[in-house]
Amino acid sequence: MDHSRDTQQSETGYVHGRVPWGWREAIFALLIAVSPILVLKLLDLVTSTSSSKAKASASTAVVAVAFTLVIDLWYVAWAWRFSLRKFSLRWTSWGFRPPVLATVWLVPLSLAIVYTVNFAQNRFIKAPQQQFISAFPHNAVGTVLFVVLVCVIAPIFEEMFYRGFLFQGLARKFGPLWGAVASAAIFSAVHQQATAFIPLFALGLLLCWVFYRTGSIWASIIMHVAFNTIAMLVNAGPFHAEICRLSREEGFPIFGSSANLTNTGTKFRVQDIPHQLIEIADVVIDYGLRKYHHYQRSATLINFETMDVIRIGSCYDLIADVMRRHFSIELPQTTP
Repeated sequence: MDHSRDTQQSETGYVHGRVPWGWREAIFALLIAVSPILVLKLLDLVTSTSSSKAKASASTAVVAVAFTLVIDLWYVAWAWRFSLRKFSLRWTSWGFRPPVLATVWLVPLSLAIVYTVNFAQNRFIKAPQQQFISAFPHNAVGTVLFVVLVCVIAPIFEEMFYRGFLFQGLARKFGPLWGAVASAAIFSAVHQQATAFIPLFALGLLLCWVFYRTGSIWASIIMHVAFNTIAMLVNAGPFHAEICRLSREEGFPIFGSSANLTNTGTKFRVQDIPHQLIEIADVVIDYGLRKYHHYQRSATLINFETMDVIRIGSCYDLIADVMRRHFSIELPQTTP
């Protein structure tokens, strides 16, 4: 029997209920895929100690990316086993086909909706930073690896499993609405962020909607990439959130940036600032040379919740001295 015809695209886009796998295959594959993750999580809780975790470095970032890639491949392998392989289907059965162009407007609309939900929740509940982020150092290597993980690996593999496989299997039995609700709830729960469950659920729901209406997993992948990229760029913490709140209340847009290009070091005089930044600035204020300046060193970064030094940079010796004299806190000594 040729099942490939069951997944063909109609003139109006994706038609649910045409895949041969159903809710049993979807749930069975999910349980097998998530089982070792739950075991690892349990072992981590049992064996965890109060000792500090390893300092972020290129090695910890590579390990984080490799571990996530292995987990994602594990999920997708079981999805493939219970759908494409079991029924001898092509990759188009997971939605790897061009989207219906008349429906691509759903992507920006869905992004606007999910960020509205995210903004509404953030006014009441602030989701903490995900733990895996601490594995990436604040340098060029860490940034590149983080972008690869968040903006490439995660969107592609998560869409293959949750929309291409799970949603379609559930939709065959329960219809597109409840299939989307169930798969979105699972998608949100697997991220293990209780305080972010609602925004992630909304994201999963809208990704299903985009996939369902466009008939293409590429559309949901693009939306997922855009969501993660925007979240990465604007996730600057409570100080940034407060500045944004004041900006909205006053109806006055604010755009800020450090006066240097990435990895070129902090600038201490106006004449040292790259001309590209000078040209786009509305106002340039020259305060003269700073009292404490160290060329070729970027800003010092300290996590004041854990007192971990993220990056030793400009004025670090001064900051360390103040912390020692006034707060009896010893920061690591700088190397000669």
